[in-house]
Amino acid sequence: MRTTIFIFFISLISIAQTSNEAIYKVIATPKKESKLEKMMLEMFPSYYTISEEFEFSLLFTKQESFFLEIPKLYSDESAVEVGQLKVLYSGATWIKNDTIYCERENEFSNKFIQKQKLNFDWKITNETKKIDGLNCVKATGIRNVKNSKGEFSHHITAWFCPQIPYPFGPLIYNGLPGLIIEVQEEGFTYGLSKLFMNVKNKKIPPIAVTNN
Repeated sequence: MRTTIFIFFISLISIAQTSNEAIYKVIATPKKESKLEKMMLEMFPSYYTISEEFEFSLLFTKQESFFLEIPKLYSDESAVEVGQLKVLYSGATWIKNDTIYCERENEFSNKFIQKQKLNFDWKITNETKKIDGLNCVKATGIRNVKNSKGEFSHHITAWFCPQIPYPFGPLIYNGLPGLIIEVQEEGFTYGLSKLFMNVKNKKIPPIAVTNN
């Protein structure tokens, strides 16, 4: 995934009251062998392409982050929810003190917060590349998932920038010694498109407290 990254340095004074903001885009990748995805595509012709309209905001400081979809009107509203699931987005995500807080929705459409500690067991490689002028380092990791169907391991490839020393990225990806510029898992790729440093009066909202 290639995008043009714009970096803006805003409000260089009063930094103590500021946070940083990264804007990410995403591209869905078809799973050709998946019967489920074939069925979804038949039901929602925009199943893959709707993701190209998505934009996400990551607010972050040295200690915490907040990830949320940027609301907008879409060309095919009927495909938005399934398109979000395809790219693993299910709601707001906070990361604080090495704990991840994910907004979820139960079968009764009630929202709740799922708390988890996630260790990707990153392996930082010697491979590097430039992504729109940023020097990035490749890391690989595993995301383990356990559900009613069993236990599964998903392989992850991330490119992070050590010159932007914040350990966060899109969705739940975190824990590398630099901002994640691009991350790929089977089925999708997230890429940074804009970066705003020291944005005044943009604060990370408190973690929502709800019950399932």
